Amino acid sequence: MKEQKKISTRQIIIFYLIYTFAIKFVMLPHLLSLDSGSNGWISAIIGSVIELLVLFAVVSYLKGEEDIYADLRKKTTVVGAKIILFILFTFFMLQAVLTLTHTQDVLGSTIYENFEELLLVIPMLLLAIYFCYAPTRSVFRSGELFFVLIIVGLGLALLPAIDKVNFNELNMRGDILRGVLNNLIFFEGALILLMFRGDIKIEKHFTKKFMSWAVVGAVVFVAFVAIYYTIFGPLFIYKPLGVIDIAGQNSYISQNGRLDWIIVCIWFVLLVIRFGMLFFAAFASMRYVSHVRFQPAIIVFPLAIVIYVLFATDFVDLLPVWLGGGR
Repeated sequence: MKEQKKISTRQIIIFYLIYTFAIKFVMLPHLLSLDSGSNGWISAIIGSVIELLVLFAVVSYLKGEEDIYADLRKKTTVVGAKIILFILFTFFMLQAVLTLTHTQDVLGSTIYENFEELLLVIPMLLLAIYFCYAPTRSVFRSGELFFVLIIVGLGLALLPAIDKVNFNELNMRGDILRGVLNNLIFFEGALILLMFRGDIKIEKHFTKKFMSWAVVGAVVFVAFVAIYYTIFGPLFIYKPLGVIDIAGQNSYISQNGRLDWIIVCIWFVLLVIRFGMLFFAAFASMRYVSHVRFQPAIIVFPLAIVIYVLFATDFVDLLPVWLGGGR
């Protein structure tokens, strides 16, 4: 990437928050509760601390001028660099499949009663192809607009619901450690940042700024998880869509112009962005592994087939069991 096209510190921070919030405020509260009960907020604290530690290491690594492949090739071997990047490719593809299923859950539970998977897969993959073709910085600049929508969406969902908070609902017992381990794979926002090493304009106090905003994001997430459990009480097990369910639960939001639909749309967009960036990261990883600069469509097409096969078979249904140790 040319020097004048580099990503700014503000853009990479906003991208990280959008990428992680897309899952944290929709799916994670419910997933954490499956093992930890209403103590899932404690699992969220532990998981967030682990995430911040990993993020600090990654952010420190991002200060280098060379891309990840060139750096790994120096520190290991060509074969070693390719193996690491292939592992990252596999990881990003797995996350893309999971994000696709979460997107289907949001649409199928809010807008469509009978939802055909193919109607979701085809446009999502076309969008993923666009992400691979589009200049990286232009994608990051669009994130600055969507970040405002995140704040609006959280405000619309939480502020009218504050009067329903009842902290007595946090007394239910749960396996906190199991909740952390079974859902740790979703605290992975730092890893995708590796693919942008060398593309970021490192500004003064880069690490301090990044980590400060990451801590703020973690605090907001943990507070949201606690509020989620206090609002729903024992019924949280039947509320799998986090911020969307909170919005639909509140009479002001759901009866005055159906403002909960705005929140559904906001989080659908965030999931789409997350999916596109995962596809971009997978493509970038495979380009390094193959060591051939294929046109994006040549790599995206077989990846599209892989995602569709996984999405249309029972393999996707088994993912939570494999990742969670038998949920």
